[in-house]
Amino acid sequence: MVITSTADSTWTIAVSHGAKKQGKPVEVSADRVARAMRELGDETAIAAVDGVIDAAREAAQNKIDELSRDLENARAALAALGDQDRS
Repeated sequence: MVITSTADSTWTIAVSHGAKKQGKPVEVSADRVARAMRELGDETAIAAVDGVIDAAREAAQNKIDELSRDLENARAALAALGDQDRS
């Protein structure tokens, strides 16, 4: 079994037997991967998955913060234009 995470926080699981792949990779959620690692009990795997999830969580929070600043700037620019009726 191979579990892969991409830069955009997509997780996939693929199963192989020897060199032969057993079907196509299947997309799974990060929380399901984390639960599976905890079930397996491999501390190294748990730490690796948690590290990837924590980094994705931090990146998402940074994006939220950036978009919030952009929204506030746009609101301020709109307010500076005034609320004039264009009739």
